[in-house]
Order: sequence, then C-alpha cells, then structure tokens
Amino acid sequence: MKCLIILVIFAIATTQIRAACNQQSDCPPGSCCKKPNSYMEGGCFPLLKRGESCYVKDNRIYDVYREKCPCGEGLRCHQFAEGIWQGQCVETS
Repeated sequence: MKCLIILVIFAIATTQIRAACNQQSDCPPGSCCKKPNSYMEGGCFPLLKRGESCYVKDNRIYDVYREKCPCGEGLRCHQFAEGIWQGQCVETS
C-alpha cells in the first residue's frame, strides 16, 4: 500500500511540473498534449524518440493523447506483428 501511495504522489508531482494543456496547440513544437491516465490533467510531454515504444493507431481523444505521445519528426511507429497495436519508433524510410 505504501508503494502505491508513493507511485501516485510521484505521478502527480511529475505531471504538475509540465505545462498544462487541453489540446495540441497548447504545447510547444517537439511535444504533445497527453494525459498519463484518466485521472490526471493533460500535460505537454516530449515526442517519442527513436527506439521508444509507441502506439501504431492514433490514441487521441478530443485532441489529447492517452498514455503516449506519437513518434517525433522523421520517425514512424513500426508495428511488431499483425494484430499488435504497439510498435517502436523507427526512422521514416
């Protein structure tokens, strides 16, 4: 139980450090507006880098990403296998 409380406090503190947002236009270039989970306010987070785990399908709800930003400029989300909606950011070829 203590571990859960510590994780929740850390998640809230981390989110509050970032600029709050309600849509993509609220965030600077190179970042996206995302909500880490349903209970937290949206915040501006950096776009994913090469090699990071990403979602193949668009995961936006009302112009706010859920859980993960998309891959950064010059990158795309490469699907691991058919039917799997997670992938890895790779260079656009």
